[in-house]
Amino acid sequence: MYSVHAYLPAMESFGFETDLRTHTSGQAMCQTFFDHWEHVPGDPLDRRPLEPAPAPHLAREFMLKMRRRKGLSEDVSVHKFFDDPMLLELAKQDAELSSYF
Repeated sequence: MYSVHAYLPAMESFGFETDLRTHTSGQAMCQTFFDHWEHVPGDPLDRRPLEPAPAPHLAREFMLKMRRRKGLSEDVSVHKFFDDPMLLELAKQDAELSSYF
């Protein structure tokens, strides 16, 4: 009997038990539980086409996989959540902050 302990991103855990049982003819079983939060490197709003992502771009890959699984559009932009006056105010505040540094 073997016991294997591993960290698996929650995103990748969907269907893991089924795959494990299928590939081992039902002889293996797993138990999953939440262990910890960890920062995923990268910018989820990066606009580059999705390719096999190196480690610095995992956040975008995870976000797109999750949105596809849930049937949501892949187009994610903060502009659809803010109106024009709000964007102008944020730009003004950003300019003021950058003048301090």
